[in-house]
Amino acid sequence: MPDNPDTQDISALLLTGFSAINIRDALESAADMRGLSLQHTAALLCTDDENIKDRIYDLARSVRWALTGNRVFLHQPVRCPVPDACVPKTADTPHSPAASWVQSMKQAVSHFAGGGVPIVTLHLPPDGSVGADHLLQLKHHLCDKLPATPVPLLRIDSPPLPESDINRLAAANLPRIIHIQPSYDRSNVNTTAGSRSMTDSEFNALLHYPHKVIAAGARRMTLGVRLGSDRPEFEILSLLAHNNQLKQEFGHGARAIHIETCTRHQTALSKEALCHFTAVLTLAAPDSIISVPFTEDEGGTPEAVDYGATFIGLPTYDHAAAVVQGKKKEQSAVHKNMDSTIRVLLGSYAVVPALCIQCYQQTPCKIDCRHQMDEGIMHGECATNNLRQLAVYLHKHGSAATRKTAQNALLREFACLDGAQQIALRPVLSSLLSLPV
Repeated sequence: MPDNPDTQDISALLLTGFSAINIRDALESAADMRGLSLQHTAALLCTDDENIKDRIYDLARSVRWALTGNRVFLHQPVRCPVPDACVPKTADTPHSPAASWVQSMKQAVSHFAGGGVPIVTLHLPPDGSVGADHLLQLKHHLCDKLPATPVPLLRIDSPPLPESDINRLAAANLPRIIHIQPSYDRSNVNTTAGSRSMTDSEFNALLHYPHKVIAAGARRMTLGVRLGSDRPEFEILSLLAHNNQLKQEFGHGARAIHIETCTRHQTALSKEALCHFTAVLTLAAPDSIISVPFTEDEGGTPEAVDYGATFIGLPTYDHAAAVVQGKKKEQSAVHKNMDSTIRVLLGSYAVVPALCIQCYQQTPCKIDCRHQMDEGIMHGECATNNLRQLAVYLHKHGSAATRKTAQNALLREFACLDGAQQIALRPVLSSLLSLPV
């Protein structure tokens, strides 16, 4: 079993890592886009110098541009119901709880896919009532339901799954498992995890879970932490140390690094601190996608996209509550949230939402291919794919206000393409931008 990142060593780094020399070296390493040591990361996390912070933020934007071409990926979190809640309230129903759950989730995910949602994150019930059987059946039914529409990528946030379930999901190409550590500070974990006390064995099992996931073949997992303690810098360094353990053991770390603040906790971070940590993570782990919720209600902030975040969650759709209350029509709110989020990204932050699943899958998991960074992952073929997908979304689902806001961004992106790419995109962009076909 892997060791918990050494709390004494990490605490010592936070006390001694801050120095003018370490900051200078850290900024030089960050500019080279090769990642940062824990010591250099500690120096950038702890600085209070506004000029240095500005330099950190500029570098974070440069790194994101090199990796994704100033684009961010969107996903729709969905809180899933327990299977028993999905059974129709009739005496002679032929449906089992499992079949009813699959049917209910298929309808919800299909509805999101029909509205242009490219990635869906399933937050499974904490009681462990949903497992590999449910998820594999859901994937099978979605493929049958959506033969002409791209099936959204499914990400799975759940209590630790049994090893047999992990192996089955990985074998079926459903390996996008999310692990959010409640805290890396054992003395603090019961405060941030909730009211129930966590035993030492449970705490150690949580630390070991990402290793089990990757060992099963899940190369695209998400590793994260909730920043609810009074030592968020410690949590960030421990998260990176944990990811380094994965790299040493398997040759690669987490696909995405996720942070969020605990809004219900008295030490919840300010949005300024969350943005600062987002920028530092972007520099420390450029081989990972940096994930932050988009709304403050869910422990994030929209401003994070201006500090290097490349993967943002839309407001969570509570399908569990909708099933219990019989308000499935509220699924339409998902489309309104997505439309307004895209409008904010384009209008307030000049960031282009990436709705192309192919672009998401091609973003590199390793940083050793420097030519990919120099060219920009989202340039070339991915740039045309993404603009095409965005234009299709705007035509089908975008409100008039969002289409109007998108015009300047689309014109700017269109102007950066070469002649052949512009010719290929003119038919789909012509009506949005008043271009001659």
